[in-house]
Amino acid sequence: MDRRRSPLLAVVLSAGVVLSGCGVPADGPATEIAIEQNGGSGFSDPGPSSLEPETDAGNSLRNFLGAAAGISTTRGERLNKFFVSPSTEPIEQSQVVNVIRQTDLTQLPDSENGQVNYRLRAEIVGVYDQWGQLSPPDGKRDFTMDFRLAKDQPDGKWRLVDRPTRLLLDEEAFKGAYMVSPLYFQRVGSTALVPDIRYTYKYATDDRTREELVDWLLHGPSTWLSRAVTTAFPSATKLNRPPTQVGGALVIDLGSDAVTGDEEKMAAQLAWTLWDAAGGLSLRLERNAQPVFESTISAYADRNPTAVFADDTNSVLHRIDNGLVLSASTTGSGPYQGVEDAKYVANSVSRQHTALVHDSNKLTVYVVSSTKLAEQVVTPFPVTGLPSGTVGRPTWVGEETLLVPVGGRLYAVNDRGGGTWKAQSGSLISGVGRVSAAPDGGRLALTVDGRAYVVPVIPQGDGTVELGDRRPVDRAYDNVVDVGWSEEHRLILLNSGPENFLRSVTIDNVQVEQLKDNGPSFPPDFLTVLCDSPVGGRSTSAKVYVVVDKKIYQAESRRLRELQNTDGTPMTGTAPFF
Repeated sequence: MDRRRSPLLAVVLSAGVVLSGCGVPADGPATEIAIEQNGGSGFSDPGPSSLEPETDAGNSLRNFLGAAAGISTTRGERLNKFFVSPSTEPIEQSQVVNVIRQTDLTQLPDSENGQVNYRLRAEIVGVYDQWGQLSPPDGKRDFTMDFRLAKDQPDGKWRLVDRPTRLLLDEEAFKGAYMVSPLYFQRVGSTALVPDIRYTYKYATDDRTREELVDWLLHGPSTWLSRAVTTAFPSATKLNRPPTQVGGALVIDLGSDAVTGDEEKMAAQLAWTLWDAAGGLSLRLERNAQPVFESTISAYADRNPTAVFADDTNSVLHRIDNGLVLSASTTGSGPYQGVEDAKYVANSVSRQHTALVHDSNKLTVYVVSSTKLAEQVVTPFPVTGLPSGTVGRPTWVGEETLLVPVGGRLYAVNDRGGGTWKAQSGSLISGVGRVSAAPDGGRLALTVDGRAYVVPVIPQGDGTVELGDRRPVDRAYDNVVDVGWSEEHRLILLNSGPENFLRSVTIDNVQVEQLKDNGPSFPPDFLTVLCDSPVGGRSTSAKVYVVVDKKIYQAESRRLRELQNTDGTPMTGTAPFF
């Protein structure tokens, strides 16, 4: 089956992509970037049949650290092959798996009795549970564990003498065996869908994957995201039977507890959760085997704001040059008539709301009367209630809330009705540099004191918002100057120095693609990213732009390409936006 999301090892930066239909000029000089992949443990296909004990003790141990990958019901069978004395006790499906990043695996010198000892030093990347969640570990991440192996007879292969006290899985094995398969829940107070990142075993059958995803969806959102989202399914809702294909429909038969649910909202959550696994099938919702709702899965495409925002018909790159807002395809007058002192511009997902930060640090909200920004803009509405100070680049959370950095603190501006836009009292967080809301509006990426974080955005009943628990992204670096969403589960980070200039990181830190840039000698100014659409069939990935010394570059495979005007001169500007 053609799945929308590929395994985790894919590089996300576009390969030779230009803005189709947006008038970006021809190729300019390119600065080469050398890609440095993370070191791994040599796992290519950690399927259950490919990892066995070996006649080399070190290889046996490495294979053991990959054997926990796969279907949970047969995990005990796969692991038992690696022990001198196999256990007769089954491994509970509810037992979590610690996904680890090895820092050192050393054979110890004090081996005896024909046995060898190894010492593993590692970091716990995350804890994988029965609901497909990879969560940060509780407590200390770094740990050390010793292993004792003996040569078994008659096959001469090395096996572990003692059973570890916890289940371990090397991160390279995890990345090779699992794929991102989000569940979708509604943002509080909205019909917009927010992804809750989960991982499914990529070698499982489609039937098993469908059943697993629906079970997880009915169980509810992750604790981290739970205050930011809601679900249409009553808490006790169960599947009567596994999802079944009947003709051209995928039938989801729910129990009687679902009677109080909203079928339209249920179908939207199911449609996006099963978008990959259901292929081109329609969706039929049943209650105790009685049909209650049927629709095509594609009918819910517009419920996912990321898909809407990434639409190529709307994703025109603009730049700000000496206060003027210009299209990246021209040096002439821009679409924002009468604006001569622009500092930052931010558009909502629908492109019907625009926030403009002036050079004077005044903030104005425009309500756009057309989805095409170049056509017309109605009367601007000033924003009140913000403290004095330097205003940073804002970001939209939905259509009614704007998050704005002012003097290192983050404030929320809300639509109070009647054209009144006012900041809610008090700041949300301090030490803030740059902010970037995911198109779904349920999550925010931000830099705080040079480090990157992701945090849920929690709407309140009075129209205000709060922030949930923030999680660090790419903990190894403390010089991040800008951040942007390249996929629903992945960020692009921009560093202040030439080392590790651009990096792609999943929000759970499982995958880090490091790019070492030996080109620009000036510190970077801005990062602008158009998030990749989660809808299948696209041949490109995220569109990534960097401003260095007021020159605009597009990040492509292994290089930065300088954008040029039609006359061949470098395209200049600050704070590009879509």
